[in-house]
Amino acid sequence: MAGTIAAAGNNSRGVTGVAPGAKILPVRAMSFCGGYTSDIADSIVWAAGGVVTGVPVNPNPAKVINLSVAGASACSATYQNAINFAHNSGAAVVAAVGNSNKSAADFSPANCQNVIAVAASDRAGARTYYSNYGSNVDVTAPGGDMRTDPLSGILSTYNTGTTGKAEPAYAFVQGTSMAAPHVSGVAALLISAQGGSLAPATLEQQLKDSARPLPGGCTGGCGAGLVDAAAALIAYDGNPPVAPSPATKITDFNGDGKPDVLARDTAGALWLYPGNGSGGWLAARQIGSGWNVMTAIEAPGDFNGDGKADVIARDSKGALWLYPGNGSGGWLAARQIGSGWNVMSAIEAPGDFNGDGKADVIARDGNGVLWLYPGNGSGGWLAAKQIGWGWNVMTAIDGPGDFNGDGNADVLARNSSGGLLLYPGNGAGGWLAAKQIGWGWDVMTAIEGPGDFNGDGQMDVLARNASGNLFLYEGYGSNGFFRSYQVGSGWNIMNAIL
Repeated sequence: MAGTIAAAGNNSRGVTGVAPGAKILPVRAMSFCGGYTSDIADSIVWAAGGVVTGVPVNPNPAKVINLSVAGASACSATYQNAINFAHNSGAAVVAAVGNSNKSAADFSPANCQNVIAVAASDRAGARTYYSNYGSNVDVTAPGGDMRTDPLSGILSTYNTGTTGKAEPAYAFVQGTSMAAPHVSGVAALLISAQGGSLAPATLEQQLKDSARPLPGGCTGGCGAGLVDAAAALIAYDGNPPVAPSPATKITDFNGDGKPDVLARDTAGALWLYPGNGSGGWLAARQIGSGWNVMTAIEAPGDFNGDGKADVIARDSKGALWLYPGNGSGGWLAARQIGSGWNVMSAIEAPGDFNGDGKADVIARDGNGVLWLYPGNGSGGWLAAKQIGWGWNVMTAIDGPGDFNGDGNADVLARNSSGGLLLYPGNGAGGWLAAKQIGWGWDVMTAIEGPGDFNGDGQMDVLARNASGNLFLYEGYGSNGFFRSYQVGSGWNIMNAIL
């Protein structure tokens, strides 16, 4: 639970917590041998700054108290009195609703008053098979579902001991106990953004108001929806919880904080497929027509520096155009930003490839020379420079952003044998040693990196086969791909995917 809330980030180790800058106040309420309700109640009171007989006063009262514990019983007076004390002292109490696939109203302490009760969702964004449900659930958060895939749990810090402390480790686990600390972490972010005087009732309402519908659906009642850290911070602080790295490829075209996909059909219509943040789609809508005059289309991220995702396109005369995104799935007036680009056999956008904080473009000419066109941050270029040769052996090139998680933008390329190669960027416009991360990719007719499409913090790849089936390859950092699964069919009517 502590790791999910506040594990240290940006250290190339293990996991990062929801609020990695938060401070943990560890309070041991029970042991492996169990404990009493009165023990938990005393721990709540002490954590909130109250007096517990025989224990020194807590000098650092908590602002959020996470209770990853649930029992089949009514809310006792012991629980309620302790929770009321914490609530009145300014501490938000977050509780797991339990794992019995029953009404959450029958499980304490989540059924007490002045508690933020949390149900659990699976990877698809649906209520998990085990999570309790009902009208007293406030919000839902990721809890994992390891029935068919042990890697579909929640990965966090762990300890290998079974009867006492042993070696520290990481492990996948599941339960509403894992969902509650996700909410506690977002609560910590909101308090950090707005100040320690943020009232628990106000905090709870902000979590509810910024939640989004469960993309996988919910039966029985999942509260206000899936907790959404980015939406909460945008609504109540003006900024998402973590600003994207310059190496992150921004593909959020409609401004909802989730990566999207654009596709052009054979009639020249351009379609927006809004991502749901967990590897699926919301309803597609047409956002342009007449795009069949374009011989290349690419999504470079925020190319003009206004914070919104843009599109560049080359017409049949070799002119390159910038279509500035308006942040809501449409465009501002297009303008020409280049000419003579018909000599290029591939145009790709990896994000910030040279480490100057601005989105760049790479292009391969007819001789197989690869060029870097450094963006100037306002929709234009600095002087191009050659960064590779012999790239005419590659049958596909894509810029997925920071694929290996080292903070630098990378490039993927498929060779004529169907091997998929990762070219790790060095952050200064060059490469580290290439590494093969896939085989048999010659069956794919399109390869595109949409950013972090499934919401797990890793860059992903979409690929279409000859039958028109679209697959999501979940990125797994430098190790390549975590797994793949089909996310669409009938995509052979699309002649461009970006």
